Amino acid sequence: MAKMVTIRGDVFCPVDTGKPMVLPHVVNDAGKWGAGFSGQLSRKYASPELTYRHQANEGVLQLGCIQVIAPPHPPHLMSDALVNCNITVVNMIAQSGINGNIGLVAPIRPQLRYLALIECMKKVHFQVDRSHADIHCPRFGSELAGGNWSAIEALIWELWVDQGIDVYQYVYEPILERRCILSEYRTSQFSN
Repeated sequence: MAKMVTIRGDVFCPVDTGKPMVLPHVVNDAGKWGAGFSGQLSRKYASPELTYRHQANEGVLQLGCIQVIAPPHPPHLMSDALVNCNITVVNMIAQSGINGNIGLVAPIRPQLRYLALIECMKKVHFQVDRSHADIHCPRFGSELAGGNWSAIEALIWELWVDQGIDVYQYVYEPILERRCILSEYRTSQFSN
């Protein structure tokens, strides 16, 4: 039976499940990259941004489509060396436009398009089935895209977990992470 596990930590330091990993995230159809999770991704991993920008320049970004960036990645991209070579990144084009109200936590009108997200998630399912992988993901679609996390989580259960795919969802909390590291340091100081 498949499971969904919430992990407080960094998706770029994934738990090792012994299986290939697929990392899906939501991107927009406007050709804009670098805010939210995509910006974090680019600092670790150059190929997804290059693939996205190439298709944006050709005018072929369409809602409901995915871009699969599978390993091995070109060796000349230095930032790719920082990422586990067992990770396939999937850009899910499910956000219409961008949020012009950058200072807001959630846009006035969400840009996430649920029908496009469902199409993308079905395509991700096919990729995962082919590679016998697990899904490792951030809380995609719920921040800058403005989607409702409870609704997205229900889709994850229906389209992935209930279909036999293990999903590891990462919630990045840098303050909590620093506390854990400090706590481990203090514990190790006194355990000798």
